[in-house]
Amino acid sequence: MAFLIWLAGMDDSRAHGFLSESVFRKIDRINEAGAFLGIVIPNSFEMSPLIQSPSFVPDPKLPYLDLFGVLHYGIAGNANPNLQIGDVTIPRYWAHSGLWLWQRYGDGADDWLPFESSGDFNRKIGALNISEYNVGSDNKDGKSNLLNNVWLQEEEIYPVNGIPEQRQHVFWVPVDKHYFAVSEKLQGLEGVHLLQVQCNPVDMETAAVAVICYQQRTPFIALRSLSDLAGGGSALPNEASTFSNLAAQNDVDALIKFIDQLAIDPWKLCTVKQVEALKAPIKVMPIWSTRIMAAVSTNQSFPVIQMLTMMIWVTVNDRILVPFLVSLTSRPRGLSLKQRMGIRPVLSTMAMVVSALVERKRRAVAIHEGFANNLWGVTTMTAMWAVPQYCLLELAEGFNVIGQIEFYYSQFLKDMSSVAVALIMFGMGLEGLAGSLIVSVVDGVTERGGNVSG
Repeated sequence: MAFLIWLAGMDDSRAHGFLSESVFRKIDRINEAGAFLGIVIPNSFEMSPLIQSPSFVPDPKLPYLDLFGVLHYGIAGNANPNLQIGDVTIPRYWAHSGLWLWQRYGDGADDWLPFESSGDFNRKIGALNISEYNVGSDNKDGKSNLLNNVWLQEEEIYPVNGIPEQRQHVFWVPVDKHYFAVSEKLQGLEGVHLLQVQCNPVDMETAAVAVICYQQRTPFIALRSLSDLAGGGSALPNEASTFSNLAAQNDVDALIKFIDQLAIDPWKLCTVKQVEALKAPIKVMPIWSTRIMAAVSTNQSFPVIQMLTMMIWVTVNDRILVPFLVSLTSRPRGLSLKQRMGIRPVLSTMAMVVSALVERKRRAVAIHEGFANNLWGVTTMTAMWAVPQYCLLELAEGFNVIGQIEFYYSQFLKDMSSVAVALIMFGMGLEGLAGSLIVSVVDGVTERGGNVSG
């Protein structure tokens, strides 16, 4: 199995903001060999046991950039008294606890946090009352501390397959389910511990790797070997200086065994693009299918009315409605994509109600003018009576089509944008077939018994 080694702690004073076309061509040629497994390493001393292992064979070519997964390993502090120095931990969840809001002195739990109303900060996780940790006091007298409270906060991310410019929040980040299942085969190894949600290894890098992988929707897992006691230890210098090499070697041994187990079943190894390319169309099918029957009613319309309605609607929507809704909801486009798509069945229902009322009026006029038994008679009722229902139908179509295209773009990979348009066009084709089928069925049923089709 081929993989890329990335040294996270590498420091280079040079910065290159431009890569030549020749470099990109070389990278593309390397990526043609398939996706690779990325290994992220915090420090050089943690990388040494890996590159000295007989299982490691260096590749002289450029780094591989098309990754189907990320493995992260390194040393960590131990926050669990039941574990030993040198043990390898494989947690199922990681949390980035370095993001918090310091509440000003005098404010309590019932006071609003700065920018809480706009969603920048929240109270989902909880707070640390600094006065509860006053040195030499159990704070029984309730004395306050000028440092007041610290509210832990969730990390803000913008997933690659999410809605553009719409943030999401995350605190506990799970490792890949398949990778964790593979790691269970290491449970029998001495000193290897699989962990659920509890505080065990403490380090500075894994949470960052976890959040980035979660944002990029890249499978990952982290193995951290315990090298010292987090936040404490003996009076001597931190144990990490003594046991770091031992911990790094144990971690590499577990990592190599994990890679061996991962490579046993190659059919389970797919690139992230392959997985997402399959999942994306499946996920949107329920929403995509809703427009087929809803759009049957728009198959027969006045093209001029359609065009005029759309022109007026686009202008009013972009210049008046969207700015108003943005100021009202604080969202980039005012309404969410699903809300815009959900307006379509409401307007379509209203259009059908209007259509029924117009048909009732047309029938009454035909009877009044003596055309009750004349199927080919022409009444004095103008066709403009049908304009309101077609305007409603086109408004519904405007909300739905634009919302669906943006929704597909948010769910598909960037190189699948043509699939989004193809789904819309494919749906329109099915709409025509469904409309023809309904007309044929109604025609065939009403002609039975010598009746006239209607």
